[in-house]
Amino acid sequence: MPRFFYYFAAMRYPSATYALLILFCAVPIDVSAQGLDALLSPSDYYVRFQEMRDRNAVLDSIHAQFESWSAAIPNSLSPYYWMATVYLERGERNDSARAVIQRGFQIALHNPDGVRKDYPSIDNYIPHLYYMLAKIARNEGDDAAALGFIKAGDAFNDDGHSALALMIEAAIWKSYNRNDLAERAYLQGFLTGYSVAGDSLRVMFVQENGSEEGYSLYLNLLAEDMLEKAPPLRGEDLLGQQLDLEQYRGKVVVVTFWFIGCPGCLIEEPALARLTDAVDTSEVALISIARDPAVKVSKHLRGAYIKGHGQDFYHRHIADAADLITAFEVTSFPTHIVVDREGRITARRTGGSRQTDRIL
Repeated sequence: MPRFFYYFAAMRYPSATYALLILFCAVPIDVSAQGLDALLSPSDYYVRFQEMRDRNAVLDSIHAQFESWSAAIPNSLSPYYWMATVYLERGERNDSARAVIQRGFQIALHNPDGVRKDYPSIDNYIPHLYYMLAKIARNEGDDAAALGFIKAGDAFNDDGHSALALMIEAAIWKSYNRNDLAERAYLQGFLTGYSVAGDSLRVMFVQENGSEEGYSLYLNLLAEDMLEKAPPLRGEDLLGQQLDLEQYRGKVVVVTFWFIGCPGCLIEEPALARLTDAVDTSEVALISIARDPAVKVSKHLRGAYIKGHGQDFYHRHIADAADLITAFEVTSFPTHIVVDREGRITARRTGGSRQTDRIL
């Protein structure tokens, strides 16, 4: 095992022969991979894993990182979800993905108190593990099992809808010529913020009508019955000014819910910084809701993405906002909610991405 030795403790020695004697004491520092991994935070593991995934690293290397991550943070289901995601991205490795998901469920079943104590939001991964099983079942042609896994996931999902689950469900209904059910699932996916669902809905419309003429009206009529009015959003921002969602009526408002230490939130910070530069503030308003105290949020923002943006940083931030998080029924972080010009929620997207500025 490689070690470095730091030498210190110089001491003057009163002797006629020696003017000064330097005594060295060796202190071993572990700089092995295991030693360095022990210094990583949960966010560090997440970021490192996503970096390897983004650059399409060798699967064995990603799996080794997964094992380090899951061993270092034993009560987290996050590593299992993301490793299963990678397996399915790499050519539908159904058996490998299923084995990882089963390991995750064992963690939740055998130590539920530890899981909830260490990671209060970790239950949010349970429905998504079920949705992963639904995708595997769909890959294997077992549509009945896929629908069953979706329903099981929905039972655990406080957010109500998952874009992945809705796309699987829509594809199943479409294969059985139940276009009415497929249409509704695609629409829900689109309103969740999954643009691919909107593309699928457009294809269905063209197939049935021969062209895209009238598609926008069709989409608006479909969505009208499903859109909900945004709950009241009021509070004092970090500058001490009162903020009220109603003052932005006539603009599109993007509300981001996050907290310090949230891995996905850290991943998307550069993208949110780019978004602040790109928006037309006469048309779009950006609001950030954090559950952390104002002092901590201000310090974090100064060090993260306010720096370098100055007056061009258009987010307004409300801190210590657990009441707003509850009112908007946010259970996963980060969550982005888009409110239209009439104050209705038109999209809800959960999860951080380096491309959040493009997605939104």
